[in-house]
Amino acid sequence: ATRACGQLIGLALRDLAADFQKVKVVGTVGNHGRMPDDRKVPTKDPTRNFDWIAYTYAQAYLSNVSNVEFVLPDAYGAVYPVGGHTVFQGHGNFIKQQLGIVGYGMRRFVSNLAANLNAAGVPLKYAIFGHFHSANSAEFAGVTAFIGPSLIGTQEYGFLSGGSVNRPAQQVYIFDRDLGHVSTESLYGDGPHFDGTYEVQV
Repeated sequence: ATRACGQLIGLALRDLAADFQKVKVVGTVGNHGRMPDDRKVPTKDPTRNFDWIAYTYAQAYLSNVSNVEFVLPDAYGAVYPVGGHTVFQGHGNFIKQQLGIVGYGMRRFVSNLAANLNAAGVPLKYAIFGHFHSANSAEFAGVTAFIGPSLIGTQEYGFLSGGSVNRPAQQVYIFDRDLGHVSTESLYGDGPHFDGTYEVQV
């Protein structure tokens, strides 16, 4: 399954590379699987993780595609610029719910992160997460936080954590250098227009 995920990432990136001069891929891991000798998901070594294996498989799959650059930080999150705006990216499994509500923990994490980065002279503008399986967005301390939907669609965890129902999808966030975030596009994984473009060899 991990290899198939890596191949799917590689196929999608290969298509993007055909249409863009440069494709930069920042891969951050979550809580998706652990090595057989780990009793629980590691918190100090993100390379011991199935997400990391999927990313490195995609990287090897595209080794002959010169305009794709992979950045796989040895960390559970990454801070990088997009069109002149500072973005934090992390899976989100490290965010603690408060009173069973995701928003409280999200507000605390994003607000604290923004304060720390602002003190370092790096004003945070956007934060992007996954993990919760339900699409959402909100603003905390001047930072717009996005939670992307899941390719497996709504199931028990996503419904209980966010209370919403989503079709299987991923999201693309469009940034303008002057205006910042200007639109969000959804890429659906099923439905009448899905033609099975990517054939993954399992």
